Amino acid sequence: MTLATYSTQHPTPTATEKPLNGGPNQEAVSLFFQMIEERIVPSKVTMVSVMKERDVYAWTTVIGATAMEGNGEGALDLFNEMLGQEIKPDEVVFTGVLTACSHGGLVEKGKHIFNSMKEQGIIPHIVHYGCRLTRRSS
Repeated sequence: MTLATYSTQHPTPTATEKPLNGGPNQEAVSLFFQMIEERIVPSKVTMVSVMKERDVYAWTTVIGATAMEGNGEGALDLFNEMLGQEIKPDEVVFTGVLTACSHGGLVEKGKHIFNSMKEQGIIPHIVHYGCRLTRRSS
């Protein structure tokens, strides 16, 4: 993806749209918006390296952003890294990963992730089934 394409698809948010509320990852979020303002395309490595608190919420954000970018393999890599750090996934992070599989055409990997939800104690909701339907209709 070129910088011009990224800038067109991801306009720079205004100051009032920036979600800076003093949380533990405020510095990472500030850096992200600074990079966008300076027309630097942030990567998954950039975002993971500056996360101060690597909880399920931080991982969900980075995985979701990577999925929205269309990088299914990257989102799966992040998900596996999160699991490797023994962070317990929740239903929201599963939505992000299944979306990444859906948009990336990763049918078998998506099926495996979906089936692993029950192993993690997560009961699939309609949104999770929706990701499977989207994947099959593509």
